[in-house]
Amino acid sequence: MKDKKIASFLIEITGMLSRGLITVVFVFLFCFSVVTVTGNSMENTLSENDMLFVSGLFYKPQLGDIVVISKNYNANTTKISIKRIVATEGDSVDFKDGFLYVGGYKINEIYAKNKTDLKNIKNPLKFPLKVPAGMVFVLGDNRENSHDSRSADFDLVDIRYILGKAYVRLYPFMKYGDFE
Repeated sequence: MKDKKIASFLIEITGMLSRGLITVVFVFLFCFSVVTVTGNSMENTLSENDMLFVSGLFYKPQLGDIVVISKNYNANTTKISIKRIVATEGDSVDFKDGFLYVGGYKINEIYAKNKTDLKNIKNPLKFPLKVPAGMVFVLGDNRENSHDSRSADFDLVDIRYILGKAYVRLYPFMKYGDFE
């Protein structure tokens, strides 16, 4: 009788652990992920090898969000991109005197490492431009070393290719937390 109780207990524990594991896998696959920053296009906000908590669950792109973009959105890219949304559908975008203008207003970009212009951009888009429906205009915070929406090779990003918003820096531990 005691052996049956032990066997029943073990079966129950195994079932609970299995359901827990399936739940954890589901959450990681569909709710959030951890992404590692490669490159320096988001300096000084983010650095190479920073690890970010990213979620696309119920996400709607907003100005200022740092987002992770699928490597499949553009034939010219081979890896995911991490950029900041600076304009959404219907916004006009322009660059004058080293500054970003959205909707005709100069944007105070305290996060930008350097001036925002088109000097180092290969194959730049024509400005001013209006962001079409379902698209966003993204820039790296390190404007001199960022391949972003200023270039026709990168282009505007279809929101269907945004994997999610970066919410928290997980690593390095001494920089843990919000980065905005």
